Amino acid sequence: APHAANWHVKNYRDFQPVPVWDGVIDYPAAVAVMRAAGYDGWVSIEGYFGDVLDLQRRGLDYLRRL
Repeated sequence: APHAANWHVKNYRDFQPVPVWDGVIDYPAAVAVMRAAGYDGWVSIEGYFGDVLDLQRRGLDYLRRL
């Protein structure tokens, strides 16, 4: 984390892509690790299905709340 230049986030459940807030990766813990390391760079959110822009906006809102 202290050497990261950017952070690409996505999440999965049962080997299927899901929104970042709904998968197996514990993003509250991951965000805490990145903050503790002083990360202040870009975060890109991957989306695969449905209205991808809406999904990415909602993912960004979720990550900002953390």
